[in-house]
Amino acid sequence: MCVDQGRLLIKEPTAARVEGRTSFVPVPGSWFKCRLFYEGAQDQADAQQAHWKTVPAPQVMAVTHAHDGSRLVFHSDYRLQVRSHQLGDAIWRLAGEPEPLRKRRRVIGWLLTVERVIERSFDDLLNEEFPDRDGLSPGRMI
Repeated sequence: MCVDQGRLLIKEPTAARVEGRTSFVPVPGSWFKCRLFYEGAQDQADAQQAHWKTVPAPQVMAVTHAHDGSRLVFHSDYRLQVRSHQLGDAIWRLAGEPEPLRKRRRVIGWLLTVERVIERSFDDLLNEEFPDRDGLSPGRMI
């Protein structure tokens, strides 16, 4: 049932400090079996257009231990890298508390509600904020 591969990306502090602050880098953990799938669509209120829209709810079903035997612990500040044959490779973040999947009293896995992480470069953000940064538009002051 778990045909995809996943691993946790945990932010670890680096030895170098940038502008007096500790910088963090994502450190990949061990691979584990998982399954990325889209649950039935949910309705969400759209604040900008004041109407409801339907969005799919991605979820990940994960085992309790990684391939190297270490126990998996999921926190909200961790990222999850998933290699899915059907849905492609992507990085996800946890959008809620992990739900245990039980067989009688024993936990046999976790059900995670996730959101896709879209990482953009500084230039993309700058172009979005100031679309005409090469030439000055009339009335724009710098």
